[in-house]
Amino acid sequence: MSDWHPESWNPVWKVESIVMGLLSFMLSEEHSVGSLHEKAAARKKFAQASLDWNLKKNASGRFEKIFADHLVTLGIKKGPK
Repeated sequence: MSDWHPESWNPVWKVESIVMGLLSFMLSEEHSVGSLHEKAAARKKFAQASLDWNLKKNASGRFEKIFADHLVTLGIKKGPK
């Protein structure tokens, strides 16, 4: 799934499997190459900066459309009434 372990790539993986693997890596407290070792407050700050960048970069609204449910769950956008 990455250049670090090309031997572990499986061409039958679906996007969902890849995203779940990335989430598992990002949420893990395990020390590994490329992992982030920061306090929760710093992680939240990085997450907010990432979200802000994506919302700004994708002014067409595509990002918001794709992640609409998540933005509502996070309280960033209001859901349909």
